[in-house]
Amino acid sequence: MFRDRDKWRVRWTEAGKSRSKTFASKNEAGLFEAQLRSGVSIIKSVEQEALTFAVYAERWLKDYAEIEKSESTWKDDRATITRHLNPVLGEIRLIDLRKIHGLTLKGELAKKVLKPKSVNNYLQLAKKILATAVDYDLIPGNPFLGVKPLKVPKPKFRFWTVEERDKFLKRAYEINPEFADLVLVAIHTGLRVGELHALTKADLDFGNNLIQVGATFNKPLGKRLERTKNGEVEFVPMNAEVQRVLSTRKLMRPGQPVFRQALFSNALRDLRILCDRANVQTIKFHDLRHSFASQLAMAGVDLMRIQKLMRHKSITMTQRYAHLHPDSLQGATDVLSSADRPQVPKKSVAING
Repeated sequence: MFRDRDKWRVRWTEAGKSRSKTFASKNEAGLFEAQLRSGVSIIKSVEQEALTFAVYAERWLKDYAEIEKSESTWKDDRATITRHLNPVLGEIRLIDLRKIHGLTLKGELAKKVLKPKSVNNYLQLAKKILATAVDYDLIPGNPFLGVKPLKVPKPKFRFWTVEERDKFLKRAYEINPEFADLVLVAIHTGLRVGELHALTKADLDFGNNLIQVGATFNKPLGKRLERTKNGEVEFVPMNAEVQRVLSTRKLMRPGQPVFRQALFSNALRDLRILCDRANVQTIKFHDLRHSFASQLAMAGVDLMRIQKLMRHKSITMTQRYAHLHPDSLQGATDVLSSADRPQVPKKSVAING
């Protein structure tokens, strides 16, 4: 490998013939030379040179995403690649990608008036795709590593107080008792709507008063997936209210859904209507999960326990409820105004004459 004017050239012998190839950068030339020394086929090297982001992304979906990720997640990845990544990066060769292309991608995504969190998620997907390209020795390094994500404002959410919860449930049981049961279990367990949708009689352990959470219902795919958001089988305790509601399901067949599937078809609409009827603030179904955590925090349950009940992998997710805890910062500055603090002596004033 040597410098040839403004480019870099690699020379080698193949089948008794002398060959050479020029590269725009020393890194590309070094990668090619390393492949030659390790015995990698020249045909493979030429193929790598022609490999565009779009072609590699398709391989990544089949060889990595479809194996390592849930069906709903890799299908979301495919949609993101098609709609957002390929229009900007698709025709660019992997070996030509630079940090500037990552910055361009971030800028183009921001122009689409996407939420900052969405922009960051799409940018992170591009980084992941290129990271696997590094693992497969297709490129020497990830050119997007230095592209910083957008600043994301702290998410806001609505939640019911205990009084609002009880007011809603009282009215809901008068109008739609079956739907009221669904809301009661949701707000007393923190289960996500997909987890409630996938819940069967076999998941109810009345002996230990636990609910096993090992599946979710994916609405876009229209089917039950034997995998939770965290990819693990988890357990949620049943309190007295949940036990009372679910005890009526004891005679169900093991595989029978705990809640009638039709309840979920218009869950958002029914929740909104009942909020109006009960004269409480209108919230979304996922806000029932926020209400569950918020009410625990306001009752003084420590954040570590809330994290376990919410099944958050990181305490950072749980911190959003910290300000609701009665012991958060309330009274912390009272020591500054204590009556027992040392008195500062007054300065004497000299009187002339």
